Amino acid sequence: MIVCVSAGHALYGAVGASGCFSESNSNRYVKDYLIEILEENGCTCFDCTIDNCSSSNTLLKNVVSKHNSHKRDLDIQIHFNAGVNDLSGDGKTTGTEALIWNTSDKNSLAYKVANRIVNNISKRGFKNRGVKQRQDLYFINSTSAQAVLVECCFCDDKDDYELYYPSYMAYDIACAIMNNNDLKWSRFDINQNNANTNDTNKTKYVKVIYKGPEGLNVRNVADWNAKPSQVVHYGEIFTVVDTVKAKNGNTTMYKLKSGTFITTSDKYVSVYYK
Repeated sequence: MIVCVSAGHALYGAVGASGCFSESNSNRYVKDYLIEILEENGCTCFDCTIDNCSSSNTLLKNVVSKHNSHKRDLDIQIHFNAGVNDLSGDGKTTGTEALIWNTSDKNSLAYKVANRIVNNISKRGFKNRGVKQRQDLYFINSTSAQAVLVECCFCDDKDDYELYYPSYMAYDIACAIMNNNDLKWSRFDINQNNANTNDTNKTKYVKVIYKGPEGLNVRNVADWNAKPSQVVHYGEIFTVVDTVKAKNGNTTMYKLKSGTFITTSDKYVSVYYK
């Protein structure tokens, strides 16, 4: 399958909504993970995201033009909804929905994928707002392939915020696109059954346990003042090769197999051996 994927809105200029977290940041986290999962499972993907644009109309036209420049089976755009302004939480989520051109054709690829997306995401506790027909949206009415615009959840609802993890959201969407709820993904391919927290003769792994949607910074050097080189999220697992003293202060950092560095704080990561 060939899939074009884009994150909605710009990162600079015509940005998306905000509330408990930023739509423009989070949809890019989900988009990046989604492409990674799809490609690991045999899909060809094109990233049609545009990060810098001051005009929403210009952005839409340019993003759609990038989508339409590729021969593909499906167009996907990642968004986060807003409008409830429930920043304190009321004990219930506002939820997830997927938007397509025509909901009457239940056999279309767009409908099937959209329906699987909302069903997968809602299994994590989000309200299922369903598949909706939106022929007024430029992305949907101007892409030449079948298109699905995913409203993952509400960025201004605290209850949605507390359930939302970019890595899991991307995995649910990827499984829906490929109609397979057991996709492989190298970030999550380590079986922790029979893992031991003390057996230092085995390989050491670190797992991100921090649940904030903004993620956890990884750096190319063991220096807290260094610019982050990567953002990782809840559930991701990495191989540890060393523990080193950070340049600034008396704290330590784990050196990962990739050569990058992450915090050793047990508030953010957990360690096990396998």
